[in-house]
Amino acid sequence: MPTTSTNSPSSKTLSGVTSSPNFHSFSGRNSASLLLGVVGISKGKGFQGVVKRHGFGGVGQSTHGQHNRLRAPGSIGGASYPARVFKGLRMAGRMGNDRTKVQNLRVLKIMPEKNLMVISGSIPGVNNSFVIIEK
Repeated sequence: MPTTSTNSPSSKTLSGVTSSPNFHSFSGRNSASLLLGVVGISKGKGFQGVVKRHGFGGVGQSTHGQHNRLRAPGSIGGASYPARVFKGLRMAGRMGNDRTKVQNLRVLKIMPEKNLMVISGSIPGVNNSFVIIEK
């Protein structure tokens, strides 16, 4: 179901989506009280460091001997014991481009004659991407 809004800087227009039989069942309800979940692929942000990806604070000070470690991750584990790095350790890496679900988005207006649904809130993904709308 496409979603769009006019005169809104955060609007997202989706194209190439065909109507399903369930789309017309929404139009009979009071659309102002209808809450939906939207599933999509989040925007990819490429390779990011630990400060942006996981919110690490860095060293905390930029003086007293700190040369180039301001945004470094710090230690990743022990030395001779456990002699390995534990799985799931938060490190730098690719960020975004994951399946994301945003819940409790409010439906502003449903126009079945235009195959259009106007949703208020943050919809995951880039512009003109496909999303799944769930109850």
